[in-house]
Amino acid sequence: MKVLIVGAKGMLGSDLTRSLNHSIQIIGTDKEDFDITNQRETLRALLKIRPQWLINVAAYTQVDRCEKEIELAFKVNAEGVKNLALACKEIQ
Repeated sequence: MKVLIVGAKGMLGSDLTRSLNHSIQIIGTDKEDFDITNQRETLRALLKIRPQWLINVAAYTQVDRCEKEIELAFKVNAEGVKNLALACKEIQ
């Protein structure tokens, strides 16, 4: 089984990666690997990886900055999730 963890370098992602059963193939990605706010880039990455499961823990989490950078926070926390869902649908 191949599990993709998006946001694997963050606090939750790194804990999750360490705690998962290591008899499964775990692939951890972060913003350096592909930009979830870019629909084409997200689809291209998922087509290459072809995970059976995807766990998304990527998020714009700096609350004070979210209030000032509303557009960026929305792109990551809403559009990024939408792009991941659409890419998952494509690779089904």
